[in-house]
Amino acid sequence: MCMRKIATIFTIVLISFSILYYMVNGLSSKEVNSVGVEKPVETYDLRDKTVNIAPLSIEQILNFSLDVPNNANPNDLITLIATGDYGVVREVNYKTVTYNDFNWAVEDFAPLLKSSDITLINLEGPIIYNCPIQHSGFTFCGDYRHVQGLNYAGIDVVNVANNHAGNYGIDGVNQTKEILNDNNILISGVENKNIVYKRVKNINFAFLGYNDIGSQVGISGADILQIKRDIIEAKKNADVVVVSFHWGVEYTTEITNRQVELAHNAVDNGADLIIGNHSHWIQPMEIYKNKLIMFAHGNFIFDQMWSEETKEGIIGEYVFYKNNLVDAVFYPVYIKDYGKATIPSKEEGDYILNRFKDMTNIYNKKSI
Repeated sequence: MCMRKIATIFTIVLISFSILYYMVNGLSSKEVNSVGVEKPVETYDLRDKTVNIAPLSIEQILNFSLDVPNNANPNDLITLIATGDYGVVREVNYKTVTYNDFNWAVEDFAPLLKSSDITLINLEGPIIYNCPIQHSGFTFCGDYRHVQGLNYAGIDVVNVANNHAGNYGIDGVNQTKEILNDNNILISGVENKNIVYKRVKNINFAFLGYNDIGSQVGISGADILQIKRDIIEAKKNADVVVVSFHWGVEYTTEITNRQVELAHNAVDNGADLIIGNHSHWIQPMEIYKNKLIMFAHGNFIFDQMWSEETKEGIIGEYVFYKNNLVDAVFYPVYIKDYGKATIPSKEEGDYILNRFKDMTNIYNKKSI
């Protein structure tokens, strides 16, 4: 009997040791969270075909190549990611506050955004300390704690020049500036202090932002002469000038004459890359004087679930070698649950990217 007990105890100890060993050494691609449930380590990258998304490059879209010089050191390449409209307002704000999870809306794309040397967003509406919960309406705000999600996703530069930035007056603009500044996030598009700089791999980038949809207190408006002065000033201190515009007409793929005028004037005066938003739909891109103009990326985080077009967006990854744009690739986004940016299925992703490709080719044929 005694020997049988000893054998049983030995067996239990052996099994326990084996389980412990497997947990520590056998879960090479997983980790165990605080309640003992296995979860994947954040290692996926949207470039990995195992997630069923193959991004489209500028060459695939326009048959236009911005080649890297043959003698270029790959370590000198600089990536800049820009998203569509980032609106932590209304239902997005309600859900994140209710969940008490301010990473929720962006978490699926955080690994991609964090992988870039610079990540730029258009923050659609102020983030403030006493933002009321709202389910509808057009007076936008988000809870100040959304800055946690911005940090989690590695956001470096926030453009605030848009038609909702002043919805809570100059106090809302100032609170947004304070919250972002306290978290070391750069802000472009502020009146009287529009230009911000970021240095990466010995290359200085300047970021400017302009709102062309009405007038917003404390925010830079899209005055062509002022834009020219700002770009000339930025060129004195920067190798690359990136200009964000909030412009055009909502819910259409059509480009207005005003958008073309603003974009072409900016390039003529020295801008190296034009990043547009506002339409809440994806709009085409254009190459003008060897500079890329992205008219609109669509939505990235928003609660507009009432149409397929407003649930779709693209992320642009713009690749620079020194001060020259040498490549651009685009990733699809599909919004679910009133505000969560998700990685689409292969069918959805291919549809979004092919629609972007088709509209871009149609637009560029018209503009020749």
